[in-house]
Amino acid sequence: MTNWARIAASLQEVDADDWGADLGGGSYRQEITMPAGLTFDSSRIEVRRSTGEVVYAKVVKTNDNKFYLYTNDNTASYVISYV
Repeated sequence: MTNWARIAASLQEVDADDWGADLGGGSYRQEITMPAGLTFDSSRIEVRRSTGEVVYAKVVKTNDNKFYLYTNDNTASYVISYV
């Protein structure tokens, strides 16, 4: 077995125009489909603002390769990195 630091397998942009309707209390979500070959249970998901700051966003698995990403700012764009 070889041990080494993994870098992001894939980056994915989340556009501010795609947030759903207000779920109540100013909470919004998008269902994200992960890039081909990645699965929710075997990936580490990191969310950053488009300006680079790490965001500890709520993510909820909806399928093997899909999840909801939640925000309270429906004008925000994010970049998701998968490892």
